[in-house]
Amino acid sequence: MICFLVPSLKDSSPIRAAIDLALNVKESKVLVFVLDDFSIDDLNYIKINKAGINVFSAHWQGWSDIFRVLNKINEVLKYDNGVIVSFLFRADVVLSLLKTHFKKVSSLRNSFWEEYVSDYGLIKGKMYSFFHLKALKEMDKVVVMTPEVVSSMRKFGVKKHCLVQIENYLDIDRLNLIKDVTVDFGFDNVNPVFVSVSSFTPRKRIPELVESFFKYLESGGQANLALLGEGPDFQKVKNIVDSKKNLSSSVKFLGQVKDAVPYIKAADVFVLSSSSEGISRAFMEALYFHKKCLVSRISSNEYIGRGEGVFFFDDFDGLCDGFSLVLNYDGLPSKLTDCFLPCTGRKRYIDTFLSLNKN
Repeated sequence: MICFLVPSLKDSSPIRAAIDLALNVKESKVLVFVLDDFSIDDLNYIKINKAGINVFSAHWQGWSDIFRVLNKINEVLKYDNGVIVSFLFRADVVLSLLKTHFKKVSSLRNSFWEEYVSDYGLIKGKMYSFFHLKALKEMDKVVVMTPEVVSSMRKFGVKKHCLVQIENYLDIDRLNLIKDVTVDFGFDNVNPVFVSVSSFTPRKRIPELVESFFKYLESGGQANLALLGEGPDFQKVKNIVDSKKNLSSSVKFLGQVKDAVPYIKAADVFVLSSSSEGISRAFMEALYFHKKCLVSRISSNEYIGRGEGVFFFDDFDGLCDGFSLVLNYDGLPSKLTDCFLPCTGRKRYIDTFLSLNKN
């Protein structure tokens, strides 16, 4: 059996990855264990259930409820053998505490140290990092996306034989269903559209992105910026936009959409301002559709953005200049390289799980 342990079914890149893997394991019995409650009307639940995969909820009530949750998971799994694959902090910690004969695998989506410190501050970020690292050291395998994260995990004490590097990958079948789409961004002009697909958290640096965009407009640039996502920095960003009354119509808040791909495909340029990422699926989708891209110079972005039409910025002065540079580029942007397609990435994940399942 292969069990996927996720904190919730709330739509996000890691949850979509977990569901995609669960749906594509053909050689083993599969189930999905969700810590939080979910509705039977949830689209992700419907997708899993339609495939005949059993889905269980632990009815999570908080960390004080952890022992009941562990007992519930053990009760479901006690007659089986196999592999449990966890996604995200809470699921990793729960799996690390689980007393089971199942092999334990964490699918680590990013370099968590930078993310936690950026999002929660130094003290709280260190605390999250400490507990997450402690959990990862209890795993039989830790799957990471880039060579840099492999090196980072080794420095933090995760044993070399426990680390497996597998790139993120795309759901090509879903992408190919999106033909020539018409998306109404809501702008009242025909200027080029930059699109950002990011949560409004500190490490995504959306306030800095918007401030740089306004500097570009104030210097005579003509463009629009569509912001997809939500999060704690939303009000801060909105205040910046509202303060630029004569330019505010060039920025639109589109919120959390069910599928960002049509917006990425319809935009002229994809922009990503994060200070840290695993491997951004939105960036990969932009590359798949031959979009020009303007992204922060971090190792994971450089790892996948190897072709033409990808512009990197080192700081927000560079981002301001980058708006002009990317719009003036008239070449054909490169397509995403094959190593990030399902024929390699998805297969390597599943082969890793199945090999552990046989041992």
